[in-house]
Amino acid sequence: MKKKQNKPSRFSTPELHTHPIENDWKNSEDGYGYRILFEQTGEALFVAQDGIIIIHNPKSTELFGYLSEEFHAKPFVEFIHEDDRQMVMDYYLQRLKGENPPARYSFRIIHQTGRILWVRINAVMIQWNTRPAVLFFMRDITECRQAEQALKQSKDRLSRVLLCANDGWWEWDLKNDATYYSKRWWEMLGYAKNELLSESDLWRRLMHPDDRFRARRFLNRTLASNLNRYEIEIRLRHKDGHFIPVLSKAYIFRDAERNIIRISGINIDLSERKQTEARLHLQTLLFNQVQDRIAITDLEGIITYVNDAQAQALGYSREELIGVPITRFDKGLAQGITRREMITKTLAHGRWRSEIFRRTANDQVVILDCRTQIVLDENGNKAALAFISTDITDQKKSEQMKDELQIQLNQAQKMESVGRLSGGVAHDFNNMLGVILGYVDLALMKAGDRHDGNRELEEIQTAAKRSVDLIKQLLTFASKQIIDPKPLNLNPAIEKMLNILRRLIGENIDLIWKPAKFPCPVKIDPTQIDQVLANLCVNARDAIAGVGTISIETGRQSFDEDYCRENSDCTPGEFVLLSVRDNGCGIDQDHLDHLFEPFFTTKEVGKGTGLGLATVYGVVKQNNGFINVYSEPGWGTTFNIYLPLLKADEDVTAEKTGKKPSFGGTETILVVEDEPAILRMIRMMLKQKGYSVISAATPTQALEKMETHAGAIDLLLTDVIMPEMNGLDLSRQIIVECPPALKLPIPCFRFQQIAFRVVCFALYRLSSARFNN
Repeated sequence: MKKKQNKPSRFSTPELHTHPIENDWKNSEDGYGYRILFEQTGEALFVAQDGIIIIHNPKSTELFGYLSEEFHAKPFVEFIHEDDRQMVMDYYLQRLKGENPPARYSFRIIHQTGRILWVRINAVMIQWNTRPAVLFFMRDITECRQAEQALKQSKDRLSRVLLCANDGWWEWDLKNDATYYSKRWWEMLGYAKNELLSESDLWRRLMHPDDRFRARRFLNRTLASNLNRYEIEIRLRHKDGHFIPVLSKAYIFRDAERNIIRISGINIDLSERKQTEARLHLQTLLFNQVQDRIAITDLEGIITYVNDAQAQALGYSREELIGVPITRFDKGLAQGITRREMITKTLAHGRWRSEIFRRTANDQVVILDCRTQIVLDENGNKAALAFISTDITDQKKSEQMKDELQIQLNQAQKMESVGRLSGGVAHDFNNMLGVILGYVDLALMKAGDRHDGNRELEEIQTAAKRSVDLIKQLLTFASKQIIDPKPLNLNPAIEKMLNILRRLIGENIDLIWKPAKFPCPVKIDPTQIDQVLANLCVNARDAIAGVGTISIETGRQSFDEDYCRENSDCTPGEFVLLSVRDNGCGIDQDHLDHLFEPFFTTKEVGKGTGLGLATVYGVVKQNNGFINVYSEPGWGTTFNIYLPLLKADEDVTAEKTGKKPSFGGTETILVVEDEPAILRMIRMMLKQKGYSVISAATPTQALEKMETHAGAIDLLLTDVIMPEMNGLDLSRQIIVECPPALKLPIPCFRFQQIAFRVVCFALYRLSSARFNN
């Protein structure tokens, strides 16, 4: 039989697989089996002796990427990463010395392409050709290492995320009924990590009692559904006992059969957010309750916040205005600076203030006091713009009304001053006119039927009477004219004047009478109605060039407090209206402001005294009424006079008539007057009519003459305002001291025309004094 030959092997090729030193595998039968195992194993195997690779399998060259001849008989250290060489050599030397370094460890090798691979090695000491050597078992763990690194990085990244988020992570493993909590989860509640893990039903013990049932029901409902995530807000008890609000957000993991195997989640501490929300809510309430309009924009003017007042003013909801440029609403400005200009000026100066006039949807103009300023962040950088607007429309109207009232007050004070001056002048002038008229009457009485000189005396009398009429107008304006107010129905009183008024205005002007269909009762002196109508109609006549119309109308009208607040001359109540309207040339605004001033006239010199409308004004004011004038050049003028409506319980009666006074007598009259000229005139006139006259210049002199007079005194005729004592006190003292001597303590109208005029004059002095007091 032929001798069995060894099966050829790669290991039998010395230049490829074996060290030049002979080994035990070459010629043995058992060596053949070892060689097959060595060559076919899935791990890289090689033997190193004295640091030199003396034998290796194909997996080694595949791992390192070299050809067999490039790998064989090379120092093993050349293939190790330089950072790991020292570690491997130390382990190698320790093993040769019989020490026990780690048998399995990992390090990096350098692939033929330059790539760095991670390998795990297991080193075993062997004898090779009677000398110690190391058998290396090596496996590529690069992908595993990379996976481990990726996992580690993922864990580190997750830790950093949780750390940055400052949230507590937890997990519930339902399969193993185990729970896990992150360090931050415990810190959030004030505990050390795992401090309460021994507590059973941890969540239930930490949760607020009012939240337990709600949370359990919510969780059961979620677990029973197909949802994979949920979030719920609950309160957890802190270690110190107070409860903190947290938002628990979780993800539900299910297996292939949709069974829940794990729930992972995070707890977000809402304490600061809740406090911030509470502050923001309080600020929002504050901003929405103030009447000012507030808008916050970025530096470009884009709205980021508005309060309710601003939203209502702009006509949108707050949500609709967010993100809208505030300059869009410049088109509603009636006048003033635009918001775009305000932004520019605010950015340049830091703040700005201006008034703008905005036109609303119903075409009303409102005045806004707008203030803008830059809002800085915590670092002092420009962050936003604040627009604050206050509606000052009412304030401006009040200021305007105040100015108008001040003008009216100044006008009233001026009119009052002029009235006082007019009343004082008229009073003294009237005294002189009384003397003039008295002596003229005496002169005419002496002349009798003779015509010599009568004409001159009558001219003097006519001029004096016209002067008296002028004085009456002055006194009426000054509210010092003697008047006798009576209940009067205005319609019949005006009808009596129509014929006279038609003669005053002339035939070329139509007088139209429009009486009210109901009574118009007032309380006024009838002669004052005549004065008012005459003056207004004469003025209307002078304003009409050629043919025209004047209409007189009566009616009733009520005024409330709102109207009276805007018209200071008016008082609330019901009034009778007397309106006189013409279609003349009208009055311009400059003249309207001075219309009722005495001696102010637009007529030519010699054609007007300037007292007509002043007299009308005095009559109306004296009777607690007021006047409104409406006029435009070329469109005529309307005078509306409002007199208080007479109450229903006062009767409007006709004027009473009495017997005409008889003239002359033989009674004794005590006359007291401090004006010498008037005293002489009265004494002379009374004596001519047959009366016995006792005259006194002062009250003291009158009392002395009363004591020395032997007979009775029938009448006391006295001035009211005198030195020492007034006429009323004088009459009372005379009655007390000498009652039998005075038969008639009051004036008696039993004189002829001249004496009657004197008595009226005295009564005038009495009334005038009362007004002065």
